[in-house]
Amino acid sequence: MAECVFKWVKDGDVMIGVNTPGKISDEVWSAFMADFAANDYKTYIGCSLGILEVSSTQRKEAATILHDNGVGVVVITDEVLVRGIVTAVSWLGANVKSFPWREFDRALQYAECEDRKAEILAHVDRLREQVKAIDEQQRKKRREQRHLGS
Repeated sequence: MAECVFKWVKDGDVMIGVNTPGKISDEVWSAFMADFAANDYKTYIGCSLGILEVSSTQRKEAATILHDNGVGVVVITDEVLVRGIVTAVSWLGANVKSFPWREFDRALQYAECEDRKAEILAHVDRLREQVKAIDEQQRKKRREQRHLGS
């Protein structure tokens, strides 16, 4: 599977991330964890455009940070597997809940961010366009490399 593209931004007390499907590199994960662990926001909204593959070490690191900083996490994804993992993590005591994309408004209500919908949606849309464009560039490059190799 391809490497995912993952971008995030902080806006006041909210951190928003968007990822494409694939395995996250250790370099990107480390940068994200540094921001995720900063404890300078209270809600993380993770928007997944597919299954983000994280290693067991990466999962443990995220779980520790969630436990230590008490951040509320909302994951927006249509992937049933991801939603199941989020549910399992919540059973372990993390303040995390997942929603399908069609329930974006409900996710914001759950996160108590519905009054900031316009600005959060603007961030999500911008990040989504960025990750999709980078992902498409990477796919094109891989296709060209395969074509040259044949």
